[in-house]
Amino acid sequence: MCSARTFAFVFALIACAQGSPSRAAESDLRRQVLDALLAMENMGGRQGKSLIIAHGPILPEEIAYLVSKATSGSKTVRRNATTLLGIARDADDALRQVAAKSDDEGVVMLALEPILHKPGAGALAAERKDAIQRALKEGGRIAAIALHAGYHAGLPDMTDEIRKRLADPSREVRKAATEVLAEGGAGALEADVSAIVLDPKRRREYILSDLYKSLMHSDNPSIATVLLQSLNGADQDVEIDFLNAVLLSDSRKPWLRQLLLDMASHENKLQWDAFDRLERWGAEAPTRELVKICSNALQVRLASNTPPPRGAEDIEACRKFLGTLAGRTFMFEDLRDARAFASQWLAAH
Repeated sequence: MCSARTFAFVFALIACAQGSPSRAAESDLRRQVLDALLAMENMGGRQGKSLIIAHGPILPEEIAYLVSKATSGSKTVRRNATTLLGIARDADDALRQVAAKSDDEGVVMLALEPILHKPGAGALAAERKDAIQRALKEGGRIAAIALHAGYHAGLPDMTDEIRKRLADPSREVRKAATEVLAEGGAGALEADVSAIVLDPKRRREYILSDLYKSLMHSDNPSIATVLLQSLNGADQDVEIDFLNAVLLSDSRKPWLRQLLLDMASHENKLQWDAFDRLERWGAEAPTRELVKICSNALQVRLASNTPPPRGAEDIEACRKFLGTLAGRTFMFEDLRDARAFASQWLAAH
């Protein structure tokens, strides 16, 4: 917990900012706040966040200081120093240096986390296989980062590790396991992930959209049946997770295309959401099939003795889609024109 003296630093910084302090005085105060942060047992708590805001961005001249503190004899100080390096600008080289040299597996993970998606990070993570394996045993946030690092390092034993972590008591670790699967696909864990997705009670313990994404990378067409079964009787949150996964997965698997087309072609709760997701495929969208769906929907609306309702999902989706294809705007009053355009387009294609 922060002492009253620590918060006095914050007030001093504010007063200095208002009173245009000398550079030396401001630098001294910044260093005192930085040291207070380094000593905090819970730097991620409310008080720590207040001090980070008071300190402001990590300056280039403070990076070397934090690198030196990342080798401190105090576990708290060296891990906090590495965390602060992770939020500094232009600190990638410093983070690589710390990750390569530290004997503290937590420091190695905290240094790798901000750079894992950058060139060369996978090779560096592979060189620190020993630290990754120790970090996995630590649990919590450090183990969560280690799962990502092990994946990017291409470690051969990660499948069994991720399977085990899917049952970890820590939600943070389970979240990391699902994130890794969402990025690379469920692969050999398809059966494990499918079992979770199909269990309404169990799937509440996971980031369901990530599990859906992991399955959407599959080359196995039977996964379509798993997804449909998971939506049977599902609440709106589950449906949103599914739709978000379709959008964010960037999957263009033929079986997923067919699944969405089947949903878009028949009346159901997600019909026009499925239509929207397919439309977003752009050049890869099944345009002819979508035009046919709109042509049929508008025909039904226009054949009814009851005026079409404004704002209906099918009408709005088709007005927008056909208008984009025609290069014009179909207003609500132009539904017959939209239907005529759809017929003409289908005849020409």
